[in-house]
Amino acid sequence: MIKRLFMILVCVFVVIGCYTWSQAKVVKVEPGKPYLQFKMAFNPKLYKFPPSFAFWIEDLETGVVETLFVTKKASLKKWFGAKANERPYALPVWFGVEKRQKKEDVQAVTNATPKGVCEEIECVIPQRFMNKKVKVYLEANVSFDFNEYYPKSSKKGEEGFSEANGQPSLVWSMSLITDDQAKKNIQPELVGAGELLGQNHEVNPDLTRISTAKQIIKNMEWSYYPKK
Repeated sequence: MIKRLFMILVCVFVVIGCYTWSQAKVVKVEPGKPYLQFKMAFNPKLYKFPPSFAFWIEDLETGVVETLFVTKKASLKKWFGAKANERPYALPVWFGVEKRQKKEDVQAVTNATPKGVCEEIECVIPQRFMNKKVKVYLEANVSFDFNEYYPKSSKKGEEGFSEANGQPSLVWSMSLITDDQAKKNIQPELVGAGELLGQNHEVNPDLTRISTAKQIIKNMEWSYYPKK
């Protein structure tokens, strides 16, 4: 119960069903706290299972990172039809971030994998990231989204072999200064992909072999609010 109350104060997850964000009922986060709002419209026609994803923030001066939100399956590393920790390629960049944090900090911002078409998430910005130049990241992935470069027929050891991954995870980011000025709307940029088999935690800027994975999220709106 305590953990759930803490979750409500830190990061709010709201399911909405259309592009008209203004019609969504937003659950309030802790009053007076600066926060980030993420709105995403998914494209369920392109995947069999809902995407796993994670948001995190990085202090560009110190390199300190902290998870803002992560879907439950990724946090627990439990996947349908797979053993625990068997899919390091699901969110390989965020798994590197996770290793730099305390386990309880990650669990506090975990919620169920989305099943709706549109999702709205509000996350309080941790105090140590205030009045700083920061970068905010999103990594998202779905399984079995094979394409001509990563075919289902590929065998282990062959180029394009991805196990159950299909196309690799994708990473978006935006930069901002977390001051106390007016609301900021920042358009995230697609900056690269995770390692296909999860063998490292780097972002690969080469997206030439990515096709349908770019359309898994049809639309995004990210905003910074100095206070609620």
